[in-house]
Amino acid sequence: MARASVPTIVSLDTFARLLAINPVHFNGARADTCWPLLGGCSDVWPQHAWQSQGELVGREEVAQALYDAETEIRHVLGYAVGPEWVVQEVHDYPRFYRRDLSAYGQDIRGLGKSVDATWGKVISPGQRAVSAIATSTTVTYSDADGDGWKELATITTSTVLDDVDEIKLYTAGKSGAPEWEIRPVKSKTISGTTLTITADSWLFINPSLWEAYPTSNDFSAVDIEATTNFVTTVDVYHEYADTSSTSATFYWEPTHTAPFACPECAGVGCTVCTLTTQTGCFAIRDAEAGIIAPFPGSYDEDTGLWVSEGFSVARDPDQVKLYYQAGHLSNRFLSGQSLNPVDDYLAQAVVWLAVARMEYSVCSCNNVRNVTQELRRDLTESTKDAAYVRTPNMDIFTNPFGTRVGEVKAWQRVAKLMPNNWKGGVV
Repeated sequence: MARASVPTIVSLDTFARLLAINPVHFNGARADTCWPLLGGCSDVWPQHAWQSQGELVGREEVAQALYDAETEIRHVLGYAVGPEWVVQEVHDYPRFYRRDLSAYGQDIRGLGKSVDATWGKVISPGQRAVSAIATSTTVTYSDADGDGWKELATITTSTVLDDVDEIKLYTAGKSGAPEWEIRPVKSKTISGTTLTITADSWLFINPSLWEAYPTSNDFSAVDIEATTNFVTTVDVYHEYADTSSTSATFYWEPTHTAPFACPECAGVGCTVCTLTTQTGCFAIRDAEAGIIAPFPGSYDEDTGLWVSEGFSVARDPDQVKLYYQAGHLSNRFLSGQSLNPVDDYLAQAVVWLAVARMEYSVCSCNNVRNVTQELRRDLTESTKDAAYVRTPNMDIFTNPFGTRVGEVKAWQRVAKLMPNNWKGGVV
């Protein structure tokens, strides 16, 4: 798979697909049988821009641009374009202005006090967890269509799980780290206890080959007609939201901050500058808006449930720290029609915005170059071929992303998903 040190929600291979980039060349490879380097479309993408002497953008730079675009869109929409893990998100614990009408941890209705999480479309409380299904599992390469080149990779192992959406492939020996996930795969099926995963073979190029230093001949493509350039094994992991882990931690400031306020501690001193903490969980009150209700408690291993507890300090907490998974899930993914949880509708907006911001050169293929150059064009600049009318009501000036074509296109798509009360912004 195309990978980078910066993990992104929209995969690098999805970036290539949406821009109609040759997937093998994008992965830094070639094969004379099916993927030759042809005339004006012979560029192979490096892992780093410096490997091509700064002439071409690398996958690392693409990943950073995608990450930046995802971040900007998240802040405008209020939710991520796909599922992501949120860790250690801190909020002030709510306090009703009428203390006489508010019991500890309860609102005026007698329910748990609610907290507005930073991000909407909450999927699950809990922390990301991975457990190995099979490590160092053999990858079998085959020529499915008889053209003389092994384009199909197959991984077979056993599992007791029944949800393929929680089963993921990773580069062997990386402990299931997100940036080493191998995606997208073609299929994942479970028959009895047998798990079978298939994917395009070029996703299994040995990652160490991408880190080669450039020579006098510049960056060279990996020959994937030789399967020795593919990895021989991968790790299969179960990735899930661990609801048994803490999803809410409560914090209290110390009540005594000076010796004179604590006469019973005279000559001994009081504990200061140390927060009192208590673990707990939270219930989702409004998934779309990101409204949750945190409760103090402890996890019971025997029942698999959280047991309610009273606050360990006799007053409302000062702060609460949250752990959860949130983000948009595509309808095709939810209905089982796709293995990719990220909707192309939002993925395209991310790609347009990312390309508009990239200043590096792109490959020489005319279709790709024409698209990327158009996405980078600034609509406020006059040229010898066209002069643009500056109208205050145009999306060019009222969107928060910028005035380049890709920025405007991304905003026009994102704006359709915005609440009706959006007022626009100043560029």
